Amino acid sequence: GILGLQKMGAPEGKLMEFPFFLNLDTYGEGRRSKPTGSSPMRFVSAGRLKNDLKGHNVALQALASAHKNTGIPFEYCIAGTGPDEAILKNLAIRLDLEAFIRFFGWVEPCNLAEIYAESHVLLHPSPEHDPFPNAVLEGMAAGLAVLGSDVSGSVLDRVQNGFNGLIHRAGDSTELSEH
Repeated sequence: GILGLQKMGAPEGKLMEFPFFLNLDTYGEGRRSKPTGSSPMRFVSAGRLKNDLKGHNVALQALASAHKNTGIPFEYCIAGTGPDEAILKNLAIRLDLEAFIRFFGWVEPCNLAEIYAESHVLLHPSPEHDPFPNAVLEGMAAGLAVLGSDVSGSVLDRVQNGFNGLIHRAGDSTELSEH
């Protein structure tokens, strides 16, 4: 976590490491569903539905653009609750994406692991500083590629751009769409 925070300009004297862990057995390869050739690409995001913190609206805009440009079917699963749920549902309708988006609401951790196991890519497009989002680590533990923003600590700390995911400029739906 410290590496990502240092890259974002946090004063080194104020940084402290705390142990953080995931039970990898919860997310491990043995749980991973095997995607079939007929399965659409499945994206997932987990977190509070608050656009200025998590950027689900950026993800919807990027997916709409990518779908318009490619026509490739996909599914975007959003796990979480928050004050922007209605805004996101309306945005999905305006972008003509309602057939591709699934809102799960609150999901218990054991059930979230199942959603990750059936997905291909974790989207974490936070538009502003997100110190160390747990969802990124969970997605990676489940074997997902990560498309995350450059202001998310765990993205900067753990994603090797072009190897296990891609890092986009915060708030840039065009770059995220290209990824």
